[in-house]
Parts: sequence; C-alpha cells; structure tokens
Amino acid sequence: MEQAIKKVRQELTRGEILLYLTKVYPQGATPQVLKHYLEERGYPVLNEEFDFHIQYLADASFVTCELSRWEVGAAEKIRLVKITKAGIDEVDGRPKTSSGVRF
Repeated sequence: MEQAIKKVRQELTRGEILLYLTKVYPQGATPQVLKHYLEERGYPVLNEEFDFHIQYLADASFVTCELSRWEVGAAEKIRLVKITKAGIDEVDGRPKTSSGVRF
C-alpha cells in the first residue's frame, strides 16, 4: 500500500511540474522556481528527487532542459526547464495521435 501511495505522489508531483510550466509557457522556469512552487503546492522534493522527475519528464519528451556549466570541468546543471508540445498535449489530455489543431 505504501508503494502505491508513493507512486501516486510521484505522478502528482510530475503533474504539478507540467501544470506550472504550462502556465508560464513559452517561457520556462528555473529549478529553484519549480521547487518553490512544488513546496507551496504541498509536494516538497529533495534535489535528487527533483532531478529524477525532470529527467523522467525529459525522457518522455514532455520537457526540455537548458544546461549550463558554471566552472570548467564541473558537471552540467539544469538552468531552465521548458514544457514541449507533447507536455502541453499531456496536460490537455490530448491523444498522442492528435495534432492539437482543429478546423
């Protein structure tokens, strides 16, 4: 039962990320802004958990990440997260086969 609750909470957290990014589209949001938003919505996340959610959404093509390297030889860090068309379609509940255009 605890595992099922954890799974639902993870899905809701990713949903909140997409909802926020839809609100600020076409701009994106920094990780700090997204973490603050999640905390306000009752979904506080640790850095590792946040990175997992962003990578999961990126692997599903729902978000893109702009990366930056602060120092030579340092690991790249996420600078900005933006929602994609596929991410907006997911929020809208649009089928993957839909173009999102209607005449």
